[in-house]
Amino acid sequence: MSSDGTQPQFDIVGAATTSTSVASHLVRNFGRIFPQCLEEGVVPLVVPPLERLGSWLMVDADRLRDGEATFLNMPAPKSLSWRSLSIIIGLSNNPKESLVKIVSRDQCLIAAFLCLCGCTMCFDTRMASNLMHELMRLNGTLKDYAIPVYMVHQFAEAMNGCNEFTVGERPSDVYCKLAEAVNRATRYNAPGLENLYNVGDTNRLAKIIYETFDKMQNQDFQFIYLRGTLQGLWLASFFVWLRPREVQVQVSNSIIYPYPDPLTTGGNGHRRLLILLEKSGPGVVSNNIWQVTPWSVAETIPIQISLKEDTKDWLEKQHPSPLLATRCQLSHRYSTQAVVNIGNVAAALVVIATENGQVWNQGHAITQRLQDVCSESFLSSYAGVFTEFGFTIDPARRANIVGIITDIMTNQNALSNLIGSYTDDIEFLKGVMVASSRDYATRFGEPMLSGLGDAEEEAVFEHAIHLAGEGILFAFCDNRSKSLLYQPLEPFRLSQNAKLLRSLLQPEVGYDFWAIRKRVIETLLPGASMIQSGDLAVAGNGYVVCSYALASWDEQPTTDRRRVASLCIFPGPLKAKNVEGKISRLTEDKENRALSSRLLNVHVDSILLHRDGSCGLDEHDAVNKAQTEIAHSWRFESDVQTIHMTTFIKVQVGTNESLISLANTRGCMVPTSWERSIDAITFATHVASPDFTTQQLKSLVELWTARNYLGDNLRWCSIGMAIRGNVRYITTTSQDEQVRFLEAGNLVAENKLLIRTRGTPLLSCIAVAIEAYQDEKWVIIA
Repeated sequence: MSSDGTQPQFDIVGAATTSTSVASHLVRNFGRIFPQCLEEGVVPLVVPPLERLGSWLMVDADRLRDGEATFLNMPAPKSLSWRSLSIIIGLSNNPKESLVKIVSRDQCLIAAFLCLCGCTMCFDTRMASNLMHELMRLNGTLKDYAIPVYMVHQFAEAMNGCNEFTVGERPSDVYCKLAEAVNRATRYNAPGLENLYNVGDTNRLAKIIYETFDKMQNQDFQFIYLRGTLQGLWLASFFVWLRPREVQVQVSNSIIYPYPDPLTTGGNGHRRLLILLEKSGPGVVSNNIWQVTPWSVAETIPIQISLKEDTKDWLEKQHPSPLLATRCQLSHRYSTQAVVNIGNVAAALVVIATENGQVWNQGHAITQRLQDVCSESFLSSYAGVFTEFGFTIDPARRANIVGIITDIMTNQNALSNLIGSYTDDIEFLKGVMVASSRDYATRFGEPMLSGLGDAEEEAVFEHAIHLAGEGILFAFCDNRSKSLLYQPLEPFRLSQNAKLLRSLLQPEVGYDFWAIRKRVIETLLPGASMIQSGDLAVAGNGYVVCSYALASWDEQPTTDRRRVASLCIFPGPLKAKNVEGKISRLTEDKENRALSSRLLNVHVDSILLHRDGSCGLDEHDAVNKAQTEIAHSWRFESDVQTIHMTTFIKVQVGTNESLISLANTRGCMVPTSWERSIDAITFATHVASPDFTTQQLKSLVELWTARNYLGDNLRWCSIGMAIRGNVRYITTTSQDEQVRFLEAGNLVAENKLLIRTRGTPLLSCIAVAIEAYQDEKWVIIA
C-alpha cells in the first residue's frame, strides 16, 4: 500500500509489450529480482519504470562506464552478527544476486542511478525522488507503470550512498568547477544572476529538464538554447553531469564549459545544448523564467517555464551545495574581501570553541573540554576545517582574532557588559565581534575585517557565526561523507548555531553533549526524521549514521573516550535479518530495563596491597573469573520502522554462596545501557599514568592505610555485582573490552568513574583516584 492508501497496479503483460527490449527482458524475469529488491527495502515494481527513465535520458557513454565501475568498486556491507539479532549496514554486493548486481548489468538502470546522483548533488533523496517521479510522468512512463513516488524514494534511499564509490569525476566535482568558473567569468560581480543558487519548484525543474531532453532527441533541431538564472548552477551542472560532451555553458558572454582542457570532458564533440546563464530573452520581466528554445531552419518559438511564483523573498531562499562550493556560493552574493573575512572569523571562532568550550554530560553534573572529547580526525584538522568548505584561511590573522576574542571572553568586566547588553545569542556574538574589531584595530593598527564596507559588516558576522556552528558539528564525526552538503544560512539554523557557539565560547556555560550529538546526526542525514540524541543508528538520505561504539563492537570494541563519543557514517541502508522492509532507527528499548537486576553482594574479599611481604597488587585478580555472555533482545516497531534493542550481560554464578541473584540462584541477566555507557566513558577520568617505584608504592600504601582508604573500604566488583555503601571498587573486567564498556554505564551512578587505559598499572589508577576524589565514592573500570 502507498502512503495515501492506494494500491499501485503493475501490468506485467502490458509492460512486456509496451516497454523496450531490455525492459521486456526485465519483465520476463521479474520474479527473479523480487528477493534482491526486497532485501534492500525496495519494492520491485519500481525497477521497470526506472529502466524506462534511464533509457529516455540517453546518458553519455563514458558516464555509464564510470557508473558501472562504481558498482564494481563497492565493498561488502558492515555486519554485526549476534545470536538473536543481526544488523547489516550497507548494500549487499553479492556478485550473483543483489540489487547492486541488477543495476550494474543494465545500462538504463545505471543511467537512472546517475540521474539520482545528479539530483542529490544539491537535493536530499526525497526532493530527488519527487523530481525523478515527475520526469516519469512527463515522459509517459507512469502511463505504463503507475507507481507512486514513495517507491522511487525507496530506491533513492537504498542507492544514493553508492555515490560514495564513484569512479572518476563526481557530481560535486562538476558543480564546484562550474561554480568557480562562474565566479571567474563574472569577476565576483554578477548583476542579473542574484538567484543562481536560489530554490525553484521541483516539478517545474523537472519540466525544464523534460523539455530540454525531449528537444535534444528530435534530430530536426540542430541546437537547443536553454536560458535563465534561477537555480541555474544546479541545472547546468545536472546537464553537464549526464551529457558532458553535448553541453556548452555560457555566462557574461564567456564560455565556462567545456573547460579549456578537452581531456576534462573527454573531447568537445558536437555541443547541441547551449546553456546561457542570463536573464531570459526580450519581454521577460521575471527572473524566475527559463526559456527552452529549439533551433532549426524553420522558425521556432521559445518555451517559457516559470520556476516559482514571484515573491518578495525570492532573493533569500538558497539551496544546499556541495561542501567545497560553500565559498563560491557566498562569493556570488558578497564581495571577495567579505568572503575572506567570513572564513577568517569563522575559523577563529571554531578554534576558540574547540580549545575553550565545555560540554556537559546527561545529568549536567560533569563537563569535559571539547578538545578532550572530540574525534581524532577533528582534533587533527579543526584549525583548518574550512578548507573543506573551499576557503583559504590566513593563519596569522586567524591567530590574532583568536587572541582578541579570547581576551574579551575571559575579561569578566567586558563579558558582563556584553551579557547585560544582549540577551539574544546572535546579537551577543555580534557584540563580541564588534568589540573584537575595536580592540584588534588598537592592538594591531589595522582593521580586523580588512577591506570591508560598513554595509557588509553585519553579513560577515552572521555568516561567520553560521559557518562556525556548522564547522563545530564535525567535532564528533569519526568520518564524513564525500557528498556532504553546505546548508545555507536561514534564521532558524543561524539561531541554533549562535546558541551552540555562544555556549562554547563561554566555558562556564558549556553545551549539552547529547544535544550536539543529535544535531550532528541531523546534519549528516538531511531530511531524516524522528532522530533522538541517544539513537545507536539512524538511516536517511542513502546513508547510516551510527555510534562508533556500535560500529566497532564485533571487530574492535573500545572504551577510548574520543571513539566512544564519536559517530560514523556508512553508505547504504540499515537492515536486520528476519526484519522485512526498511529500518530507520536502531535505539535502546528503555521500557525493558526494569525487568532485569544486578547481583547482590553478600561478601567479597577486600583488595590486598600487601601480599607475601611485598607491596603491590596482583593484576590477575582484575580478570573476570565468572562465565559471562553478552545477550540482546529486540522488538520491531513497524509503523515507525524502529528496532528497539536491549543488551544484557548474562552472568553464570554457579553455586557461589557469596553471590545471590534476584532472578535465580544460577545466573542473572544484568541490564545495560549503551547511552549511559557512552555518557559515562566520555565524561570519566581516563588514567594513563606511568608505574611507580617500589619506594613510592610503599609510601603511598602506608599513607592510604593510615587514612583508612584500604581494607574493607577497597574491594573487587565482580561483573554484574551491585555496589553499596561508601566502599570503593575496582571491577574484574580486565581484558574484556565489551564488558568494560557496558559496566562503565552500569556503575557510574552516584560514583566517580575512572577508566584504566591499556598498559596502565592498577596501582597508578588507585593513586589517581585517591588523589582526585579522596573520601568520595569511586569505581575503577580495570
